Amino acid sequence: MKNRTTFAALLLETFKEYLDFHKYPDRLASASALMLNDLYGTSLAVPKIASLRRDEIHFMDIFRGFMEVTISFETLKHIDTYLSTFPKPAPRGVTPNAYVRYHFENYLHETYILKERLMSIVTKLERSYRKDPAAQEFKERCRELRNMVEKTMAGISMTRGSHVHEMRFSDADLRALSMVDLLSRSKKFPIKKEYRSLYQQVVEAKLEVMRQNEQQLEILLDTYFGTIQVLVYTESSSFIFPTPPRRLRDH
Repeated sequence: MKNRTTFAALLLETFKEYLDFHKYPDRLASASALMLNDLYGTSLAVPKIASLRRDEIHFMDIFRGFMEVTISFETLKHIDTYLSTFPKPAPRGVTPNAYVRYHFENYLHETYILKERLMSIVTKLERSYRKDPAAQEFKERCRELRNMVEKTMAGISMTRGSHVHEMRFSDADLRALSMVDLLSRSKKFPIKKEYRSLYQQVVEAKLEVMRQNEQQLEILLDTYFGTIQVLVYTESSSFIFPTPPRRLRDH
């Protein structure tokens, strides 16, 4: 986590410096609208910023990418928390089976989104620095980052691929729970106790895997952003913009 924390601190310092709300008040409204639209799917009008340079837009892309990845990872950890406790009283019409399936499928969905966001940052970096004197280094490092993301995410249990929007995920545990859920609704099958027991077993099994995945993702994100930091920041903590070489603190 150390690398990711350091990179976040550097981004925030650069963010505050280039926005300079006192000097360019129009940037605050635009930056706020962009953030809300990107992160929450809103459709706010984005004020034009005449004073925003192309290299600053490039930095903003990286900053937003980092925030999106952070939100995805935090969402995965939140799902762990939600799943660990079934609400009492239960929401109307929500069975334990429906509750665990809903959060489990959201977990899979958010895992896929996290992977796509990690890949998107790499693609933007590679394209932005393709004419830079260090383009070859960027290309090689970006290839390493892609391979690292692919390898780690392939090892993350319960991850589904691009069919995430096309079909409902199912596995043996969830199928068994769904079957017992249906049977428990009939007076001919007095198995509510067994239903509660199976539900708890399924939840505990999913939570165990989720927490193992979280540990792997922590390592991935720390290495990932540590690598990007070396590429886009100098040892003196100046952000390195694409060609023509410019550092924010030099202007």
